[in-house]
Amino acid sequence: MSSLKNLSPVIRALERTACQNTRRTVCVVSCLPRSLTRSTPRITRISPNRSFTTLHRLREEQANPPNPSGIAPPKNYTYEEIADLASDPSPHRILIDVREPSELLQTGRIPTAKSVPISSAPDAFFMSSEDFESKFGFQRPGENDEVIFYCKAGVRSRQAALLAGQARPLFGGKVGNYNGSWLDWQKHGGKVEKEGEQGEESSASGVTNPGQGVPSTPRP
Repeated sequence: MSSLKNLSPVIRALERTACQNTRRTVCVVSCLPRSLTRSTPRITRISPNRSFTTLHRLREEQANPPNPSGIAPPKNYTYEEIADLASDPSPHRILIDVREPSELLQTGRIPTAKSVPISSAPDAFFMSSEDFESKFGFQRPGENDEVIFYCKAGVRSRQAALLAGQARPLFGGKVGNYNGSWLDWQKHGGKVEKEGEQGEESSASGVTNPGQGVPSTPRP
């Protein structure tokens, strides 16, 4: 019993020390800024590294959109490139206007361009060589040729480029698209070739009777 009595002051001293340390710890924690006492998950949600990685991935997807079809996208042409082609044509680079015959009569076309109206003749890219030449008045492009499409504003020309890509190599080995199309050509003051200036070939409108099957309102 005497030994226990001798130890009681020591125990009480240890208890007082522990209580003092606890109060100091609580005081230090309560004085810390709130930003340091928040839970860890909140901090990771606004991690700058994670945001940068997500933004970088989105930019890569925009620059290289998914292509589930596996068909190579068409090459995009500028006004300057089309103007060079029109002034110095190549037998293996064929410029094709996919607007309707009524539109060509109203506006004319880019010099040297052939006419294959996609709206009234969507099967043109899958025709035999004989049928194609009989209907459109020029030889069907082969696998060693590049076909470059344009329309009024670039909508139908992109559709034509997609169809030509699916038909390869039946209709050209390479496919290009003039995104700005006729509106961009006009804006830059490009030369205009009126119907009939190409001789016999210009009379090939892509349909048997130009007055039939022509939409009253031109499409883009």
